[in-house]
Amino acid sequence: VDGMAERFDKKFDDMKEAMTRIEKLMSTNLISKEAADISVASSVEGGDAVANEHLSEDVLARFELSHGRQNAFDDQIKSLSIIVMEIKTALEHVKETMANNNEGRVNQFVDIIREQEGQQRQQQQQQQQQQQQHQHRAHQQHQQQQQRPQHQQQYNGGYHDNQHLDYLRFGRTNNLIIFRLGECVDNSNEQDIIDRADVGNILMEIEQGDLVNKIKDIVRLGKKDGGKIRPLKVVFLSSTDIETVITNAYKLKGNVHYRVSLCRDLIREDREMEKAIYLRKKQERQNREEEIANRGEVRPGNAVEEESAPLPINTPDQDRNTAVVNPPEGGEKSRAK
Repeated sequence: VDGMAERFDKKFDDMKEAMTRIEKLMSTNLISKEAADISVASSVEGGDAVANEHLSEDVLARFELSHGRQNAFDDQIKSLSIIVMEIKTALEHVKETMANNNEGRVNQFVDIIREQEGQQRQQQQQQQQQQQQHQHRAHQQHQQQQQRPQHQQQYNGGYHDNQHLDYLRFGRTNNLIIFRLGECVDNSNEQDIIDRADVGNILMEIEQGDLVNKIKDIVRLGKKDGGKIRPLKVVFLSSTDIETVITNAYKLKGNVHYRVSLCRDLIREDREMEKAIYLRKKQERQNREEEIANRGEVRPGNAVEEESAPLPINTPDQDRNTAVVNPPEGGEKSRAK
């Protein structure tokens, strides 16, 4: 645009120079006209009037022709000047428009960069929040491990949790396992509906019916193996819901419709530890009974039966991980299995 403006300015200067040359020529014609007038006057004084008249008319005609040409040139120069000014104005408008467009593009580019920066900041904030949540969960798990009963660490052969076990425990925090809940339909979809209804009835029996709305998922564990009843895993939204169910599970005792056992979803290491603790308690109880029998002592009432009976629900020996409700026939043998 600037180059075009310079070229038009140069052409305009050339036209000005041409006008200057034309004015010089016209001045020369005027001088010739004055000379002709003087010669005509002198001729008239000399008496050659007819010849002088023809000469004067010829000079005037040439002067008028030159003057007309000068006016035509002046008109052309004016029109050209107007055209040049219009072109320059148009070029300035084009230049301004291009500048505005460039500014708009720059602003658009800046907006895109700012949007990308905002997205990056949001991603960084989300990553920071995830890290904080992970650290908070790890801290909670560490506190839970510190609050575990001391007898568990005493008989587990130097048992201690590493980061992998903590991760596995955290994935099962909201899970509840129900054993011996009937499974009688081959169609998995129909069985799922029946399982959900049974779980809802169990929660109603323990007076916690509102927890039905806090169930996230219900699924049977393992593959079907003949008539064997598979455990049922119930996933709640919060570990607090599991605590509520385990605490109120004693209300199912004596219920003929639901002879089930409820427990938390423990990892293999914790299950082995619980089993070792149970076997140790059982052996200690048997040793006490043998010692009493060897001394010939008779325990009053049903003391022996109470001693050999299954552990009560939610006792410290069970670490509040298992609620044994309505155990099957077979007593301790079935329960240990």
